[in-house]
Amino acid sequence: MIILKSFSFNFYKNFKVVINSGVYNCLLNNYFLIALGMVFNILTYVSLIFIIVLALYIFYVYKKNRLIATLMIFLGFLFLLRIVTLENRDIKISANLEGQVTSLEEKQYYNRLIVKNKKQKVMIYDYDFQDIKIGDIIEVDGYEAVIESNRVWNGFDYSKYLRHNNIDYVIKAENIIVLSNKFHLNIIKDKVFKYFMENYEGESLTFLNALLLGDDSYLTEDFKDTLKVNGILHLFAISGSHIALFILLLNMAFKKIGFNDDTISVCIVIFLIFYLIITSFSPSILRASLVYFAVLINKKLKLKFSSIDLLSIVFIMLILYNPYYIYNTGFVLSFLVSSMIVICSSLFKGGYIRQTLLISLYALVITLPIIININYEINILSPITNVIFVFIVISIILPFSIIVVFFPFLGSVYSLILNGFTSLSFFFSEYLSININIPKMNDFSIILYYVILVVFIYINVKYKKFIFGLMLLFLFVYSNSVYLKKFEINFLDLYYGESTIIIEKGRVIIIDTGDGRNDELSIFLKSIGVKKIDFLILTHNHDDHNGETINLINNFKVKNIILSEFDDSIYAGLDNVIIVKKIDTISVGDIEMIIYPPKINSTNVNDNSLIVKLNYKGFDVLFTGDATKLSENEYNYGKIDVLKVGHHGSNTSTADEFLDKIKPEYAIIMTGRIKQFGFPNKNVINRLNHREIDTYRTDIHYSIKMYIDGDSANFIYLNKP
Repeated sequence: MIILKSFSFNFYKNFKVVINSGVYNCLLNNYFLIALGMVFNILTYVSLIFIIVLALYIFYVYKKNRLIATLMIFLGFLFLLRIVTLENRDIKISANLEGQVTSLEEKQYYNRLIVKNKKQKVMIYDYDFQDIKIGDIIEVDGYEAVIESNRVWNGFDYSKYLRHNNIDYVIKAENIIVLSNKFHLNIIKDKVFKYFMENYEGESLTFLNALLLGDDSYLTEDFKDTLKVNGILHLFAISGSHIALFILLLNMAFKKIGFNDDTISVCIVIFLIFYLIITSFSPSILRASLVYFAVLINKKLKLKFSSIDLLSIVFIMLILYNPYYIYNTGFVLSFLVSSMIVICSSLFKGGYIRQTLLISLYALVITLPIIININYEINILSPITNVIFVFIVISIILPFSIIVVFFPFLGSVYSLILNGFTSLSFFFSEYLSININIPKMNDFSIILYYVILVVFIYINVKYKKFIFGLMLLFLFVYSNSVYLKKFEINFLDLYYGESTIIIEKGRVIIIDTGDGRNDELSIFLKSIGVKKIDFLILTHNHDDHNGETINLINNFKVKNIILSEFDDSIYAGLDNVIIVKKIDTISVGDIEMIIYPPKINSTNVNDNSLIVKLNYKGFDVLFTGDATKLSENEYNYGKIDVLKVGHHGSNTSTADEFLDKIKPEYAIIMTGRIKQFGFPNKNVINRLNHREIDTYRTDIHYSIKMYIDGDSANFIYLNKP
């Protein structure tokens, strides 16, 4: 006891020395400067263009305080060391693995497991649906699954996603043996999930998983789209607002019981630890919980840290603990919005509606580049929409979700509330939204946006209108930057099928759409700022060539659709359809297209393909759809510079006679990514090689972009083989 008292006395004595020291007081209220330096350091790691910003900031802080600058540089170096070590970690891939199951997701055709051992974290696909539980120690035999990077510009990169979640590789299991079972924290989450599964169904189960466990995989794509349009998807990603509500409700409940403040704090800490476990330590929940813990410690020990100090310290700790958090959108948005609320708190005065509207508006402005680079569009009414939906979710949906967990018999009432909310979300997205498509912002445009924003914040009031107008002008020009593009042709590497996008000074021509899997074409078009399509040419009625047509019609202004007279698809009856029965010529700006229709209605739909010859300032490109050897020679196309090889490189097309007639210098083969068809055929490759035709293939080069430079074509592509 004497030793314990002595230790306690010495601890507080030393602690007082620390908090009264010059270094401690120097850093007090300056941790935000260090955190901001870390942000610039992170941005520089992501793109070297930010090194100028980082250098200027270091110089500014050094002039202000050398100690802070030194600490900032040291922590920045530590971050770089951590992330470079992670990126270059030694991964030994083995098809034979032993480890513990830490996560299990049941899908329609397989179970997806995460298995960890001391050295690796591996994703396992189990197609046999074996009886496996979280915590099981298993031995897996199988083969490595090939995980590719994005194949279309601005598309989702699954390989990077896995790496940034510390998953080393993926195995498709052939045999799994359960060796034993050992406790794992995720068993607790699994128990909660199974409780939900046993007691709820339909929308109730969907909302409970999304709102309380952070699992939005049960939300339908249509409903998710309404959430994106309304700008309220963040309400279905568990975040700091959930923690704030939980803390408020727990405070009220425990005070009613008669607990004192210290007891309440301990109970809330225990709850937050439990909640962190069942949400798998979600970055945004971890951030909110750690800030709460920091506030308690700050108050108890009288550390005198400001709110922005505490937020900055938590940010620095988390980013050093797991540098990959920089790629987690929830983490980035959570800290960005939280920092904005703390810094601008004096502006958010007044009633609930005014506060929520201002916070939503400021949040939109501060996160705009990130939101754009996720959705490629913004709903300018989302701040107003947020006032309504935040109130409904925070005041009704979320509290009732908590209540119904403990009282499942209220499920029918809960379901009625959710039906109303869902209907309201669909109504707002369709009738009360003004969406503006803005292309993906590059590093330079992001810097320029935030420079204008900073100038707007700090400039004299009388110039604010001018700077605000400048920002609107910048966003307007950037949103219409497709009109600044010179002639280019994009040959997309889709999973199944073909799609080619021709752009010239804002004029857009699309030849085929692919099968529409994952909306790859629509997402690409939005990412480059396309708002209208002048001509959509559907070569023939096969899903891999017209599968995304409806999606294009719903998301873009499609002025004209061009079909063959033998196309019996549902699109033939639309008002804006041009049926080609004989050779037709269409001019769009400096582009001239000659459309060659099939001469007879063939029993082989491939031979009903429209063939398009595109001429741009004397440079000719021929698109043959899936036309076979029987129909590709029906017309005389003259000398061609670039050939889009027919039928994905199948041996049914691209005959010797045809190649000798058109004499192309370049060939593009759009193979699709389905291996079973064996595209391209080696005989076609041999015919092209024999004639020394420069050939680009989407199975090798991924998506391909073609420019015209004088009399020659230049090609760039996503993958450098």
